[in-house]
Amino acid sequence: TLTASGASSYVWSTGANTASITVSPATTASYVVTGTVNGISQNDTVVVNVKSLPLVNIGNDRSICMGDSVTLTATTNGTSLLWNTGLSSNSIIVKPITTTNYSATATLNGCANFDGISVTVKPLPNVNFTKVINGANVQIAGPGGNTSYSWNFGDGSAPMSGQNQQVQHTYRMPGTYTVSLTLRNRCKDTTITQRI
Repeated sequence: TLTASGASSYVWSTGANTASITVSPATTASYVVTGTVNGISQNDTVVVNVKSLPLVNIGNDRSICMGDSVTLTATTNGTSLLWNTGLSSNSIIVKPITTTNYSATATLNGCANFDGISVTVKPLPNVNFTKVINGANVQIAGPGGNTSYSWNFGDGSAPMSGQNQQVQHTYRMPGTYTVSLTLRNRCKDTTITQRI
């Protein structure tokens, strides 16, 4: 906001005729105001110097698995940097437990600019299964919410892989077997075992 005083009327080089005007130049610019009192006019000039914003870039959004940490790095030409976590180094290590937004603000010559990033936290696979035994037939159900299931029945038969949350297997010989289930839910593999 530019404000002129000392005259009874004003005309700015922008065409405005008020004492105060608001300008937002993209580059350094000069503004001239002409003030008039009793028919006598006088000019004054003000220069608005536009300083460049600092550059700051954190990169693209990230995804991690529950319990993992990730390093976020901001590149900037600013003279100072401050994350919304309160840290001021270019790189920070974060370990969110839920999806969290992070931002870094850079300052250069009194001007500030910021960049933001979202870190998505993906849950680990559910890790249990249930079984129903009926003689040689065993019906096994894995937990929901996973994208793939890999079953190993522990009797030398071929493993069964796919999206089958629930399977049925027939054992040829009586005995105790260790059943393994490997789960994936777009995060990481988890293997669980039970004896039946």
